[in-house]
Amino acid sequence: MTTKDCVLHFLEKNRGSSVSGTLISKELGISRNAVWKAVNQLKKEGFQIESKPNQGYSLKQSDDLLSVQGIQTYLTVDDDVDLRVYDEVKSTNTLAKKDAIDHSGQTTVIVANSQTEGKGRRGRTFYSPPGSGIYLSVVLNPKQFKFQNLTLITAVAAVSVAQVIEETTGEKPEIKWVNDVLLHGRKICGILTEAVTDLETGGMQWVVVGIGLNVTTPEKGFPADIQQRAGTLFQQNLSELPRNQLAAGIINRFLANSYSWDDQQIVAAYKKRMPLLGKSVVVNDFSSEPYLVTARDVNEQGQLVVETQGGEIKVLNSEEISIKI
Repeated sequence: MTTKDCVLHFLEKNRGSSVSGTLISKELGISRNAVWKAVNQLKKEGFQIESKPNQGYSLKQSDDLLSVQGIQTYLTVDDDVDLRVYDEVKSTNTLAKKDAIDHSGQTTVIVANSQTEGKGRRGRTFYSPPGSGIYLSVVLNPKQFKFQNLTLITAVAAVSVAQVIEETTGEKPEIKWVNDVLLHGRKICGILTEAVTDLETGGMQWVVVGIGLNVTTPEKGFPADIQQRAGTLFQQNLSELPRNQLAAGIINRFLANSYSWDDQQIVAAYKKRMPLLGKSVVVNDFSSEPYLVTARDVNEQGQLVVETQGGEIKVLNSEEISIKI
């Protein structure tokens, strides 16, 4: 790490507390002048660092810039994670897929403050403005999964996000099949899973899972086309938790679940948070007129089992569904 990175990591570990330049220089083995230069550079980059005479430096609790050092402070996973944080990218999934092609076997996590071309299902975009969300992608080795049905990785991601929200805020998010996390009836998180295959064997070599979480309301609000259904984790413009902590929580939980759960555990945790079972839903498969069914179950492949109005049982793979109001 650079001197600036080391200083930021030290301040993150002591967030909200004042630490003297003398202590920082002693702990890091650098000069006080080097500390002063690093702090000034961090301030220029937007980090909220207070300098108090005779007290030292303090990273304010309200600072919410995403950083490698900030996320690492909360990481608990045993894996050697290659973590990268960017201010702006076209798409974290696109970057992750490029990385996976020449992958070394190390778990890679790419996090961004904003995306200019965030990816959603069916070629849609995922609105990813700066300063209000967490946009991350994880590259995983499917050979290390305990579960057999690889399509369940989307369910693992959805449950992992829901668990972190439950544990850190006390809220009770719900999951809408197949890849949305809802809070108070509004979508706060979307998940996009993509595969990187081996050209010679055609087998799945790597799995890239993208997670986009709306933490607070964007400065300019949501676009008109999603205004009625988009929501945020926190109702006010200020997050009650640092985004670094939330991002780390999602990474910790997602990696732990991905490498320890079996098929039955995944489906059970997924169904537990899916209130639409037993209810009427409208299915749109984009090849015919939308039709009304009753959601009955989620099978071991993560598919939605439904019953038509005529009593026929059907299994849905990735059709678009909406709950009948």
